[in-house]
Amino acid sequence: MKSRNIGLVSALLGSVCCVGPALLAVFGLFGLAGGFFSAYHWWFVGLGVVGMAAAWWQYAREKRKLRALATRMRNEGTTRAVLAFATAVIVVVLGFSMYPLVARQASAAAPPAVATASLKTLTLPVAGMDCAMCALPIKARLHQLAGVGQVNVDVTHGQVSVSYDPRQVKPAQLVAAINSTGYKASLPRQ
Repeated sequence: MKSRNIGLVSALLGSVCCVGPALLAVFGLFGLAGGFFSAYHWWFVGLGVVGMAAAWWQYAREKRKLRALATRMRNEGTTRAVLAFATAVIVVVLGFSMYPLVARQASAAAPPAVATASLKTLTLPVAGMDCAMCALPIKARLHQLAGVGQVNVDVTHGQVSVSYDPRQVKPAQLVAAINSTGYKASLPRQ
């Protein structure tokens, strides 16, 4: 039974770096959303992977012990299902985490977006984005500003493209909004 608990804790720990910022953004705590989780992202994922390995090892150990005593594991099917689900969560988190690294190496820089007549498009470099879930607090915060249209977060290349009305919002306000989420944006170098 320990293996099931270890598996659940490992899945929670491994996914906190992706789920945590999204939950904080939902509750309006943008300042906490990116910084802490971004700094320790790979630690959370690594601990989740190690924890899942320990959970499966503990499951095999428990099963071996009970087989030696000629008894069956109580709720073995449930334990195995929980471990399989927790493993799937860790695999998905690893996929979200590895995608930007793999995609960055495999793709060339995307062409700039075409702006509509009244909107300007600005592409800002943003540091600290590790996985696809990082986009949620950034998009939510930028959409709170008047004059912001479309927001595209490219985690792979570490940039955010924003279509905005320059009469309502200034580039420095866009940078400040992203920085308030805990990530580090700056104006593009010219």
